[in-house]
Amino acid sequence: MDLVTILTAAKLRGVSHQAIYSLVKRGKLSVIEIDGVKFVKRSEIIGYKRGKSGKKPKIKEEKL
Repeated sequence: MDLVTILTAAKLRGVSHQAIYSLVKRGKLSVIEIDGVKFVKRSEIIGYKRGKSGKKPKIKEEKL
C-alpha cells in the first residue's frame, strides 16, 4: 500500500489541501492516520474521478 500525505495528494491532483480534506469528509477518499499524520492511498488519488459539482438545475413543469 503506497501512502501519501494530504499535502502530497493535493499536489498530485493540482488542488488545495482543503479540497483533499473535503473529499475525505464527504467519504470520497479514505484516510489513514499514523502517529498523528494523515495519509491517503496514492491509488485512490490517482484513480479518483471528479463528478459533476454544484446544485442540480430545477426542472420547470409545463402548464397545460
